[in-house]
Amino acid sequence: MRILHVIAGAEIGGAETFAQDAICGLAERGVTQTVVCRPHPTAVTRFTAAGIATEPLGFSWLDRVRGAPARIRRLARTLDVDLVHAWMSRATSFVPNEMPCPVIGWFGDYYNLKYFSAADACIGVTPDIVRWTLRNGVAPHRAFLVNTFGTMPDSKPVRRSDLGVPQGVPMLLVLSRQHQVKGIDTMLHALTEVPNAFLCIAGDGPARAEYEELSVRLGLADRVRFLGWRDDRKALLEACDVCVLPSRYEPFGTVILEAWAAKRPLVATRADGARQYVDDDETGLLCQIADPPALAACLRRLLVQDSSIRDRLVANGYRRYNLEFTRDAVLDRMLAVYDVVRRLGPRHRDVTAPIRSLDRLAIGRLAAGLAKVVPLDARSRVVPAATVALAYAAANRDYSGTAGLIQVSGCGGLLRGSGDNARIVLLSAEQLALAAAEIPVSVGTGTFALAAEYFRAALG
Repeated sequence: MRILHVIAGAEIGGAETFAQDAICGLAERGVTQTVVCRPHPTAVTRFTAAGIATEPLGFSWLDRVRGAPARIRRLARTLDVDLVHAWMSRATSFVPNEMPCPVIGWFGDYYNLKYFSAADACIGVTPDIVRWTLRNGVAPHRAFLVNTFGTMPDSKPVRRSDLGVPQGVPMLLVLSRQHQVKGIDTMLHALTEVPNAFLCIAGDGPARAEYEELSVRLGLADRVRFLGWRDDRKALLEACDVCVLPSRYEPFGTVILEAWAAKRPLVATRADGARQYVDDDETGLLCQIADPPALAACLRRLLVQDSSIRDRLVANGYRRYNLEFTRDAVLDRMLAVYDVVRRLGPRHRDVTAPIRSLDRLAIGRLAAGLAKVVPLDARSRVVPAATVALAYAAANRDYSGTAGLIQVSGCGGLLRGSGDNARIVLLSAEQLALAAAEIPVSVGTGTFALAAEYFRAALG
């Protein structure tokens, strides 16, 4: 398999680091790859060492005017790649339409789909992000879930004394970019209520000076260490007592996985990522966003009040990590998605038919059966764009053996005759089999598998 990756990150952050890790991991699996990226020395050096070719490209408006999208198309043709994987919204916006191969858009956040017009499939890093792409019009058989994995290469052990942390005192660690959404101010205010604990903040960013000044105003300068950008995350985690993720906004949070992998207890706010993955009091402790007293209470519970909880959180978190989030598990999943998208091909291969031409009696029977066997949560009932796959094979020979993607919330209007101008996506038998295997993971409920199993049986 040949892959062309497009990465437009302006600096090395969490998403860019994961992209590098994933691409290098795929190279170890024998995948032939070329990376189109800004010529950042750190990234280019790493790719070159892994035997991965790079093509320098700027991603400014001027580069767009100068023909950067056309250059990406020419590269895909010249290299005869099977797929283009565009990482995040800016990179995907530079990929032109009418590419010679399928294009995958990577959703590390709730990006605006207007930047993904060239994407034939989407990968989201959380179930909720995948559901969000579905609600915004991505076809269910072209939406996939691939989590990130921890980005922790081996590094030289770190002694607490090297960090300016005395022996015998609790050490808290925040691995984060210095930005308002990361909640560093919340962590600093909480620290005023956690006596004797020292805090190390690894990361850089535009708000660092502001947070350094805040730590002085709060009288914490002697207990807070601003470490700047670090490449030894694993060593820092091994040195700390508790890992903290105080974000106001965090669509996923790879730090969660890194804490679990390093066997360190985790305290996090109820931002999107932690809410979806951390079981409160089982794999971590959760508190409300931007609530310093609540965060401090969680920290005191771990450090002072309840020592037994530490062992439980560590054991459960490590077990969850090994089940779902190891490097090998994520790379296996990514390769499986690549293979599915390669076989599905570009979106224009999907065949559609007008709703008015379908057999409403057959659809009525199938919809009634769907209501009996497929559990739909309240959110699916009220969101018009929430879709599931409805296997359909009417007596009409033109549709025999095909599957259609129909809005379940719109079935009533469909049977009444409204919405006749809408169209339905028809899947071939192979596409149906591929979607049946992939969509339960993407949607996270198994809805498609249940519906497809029922309809196959009902239609004999």
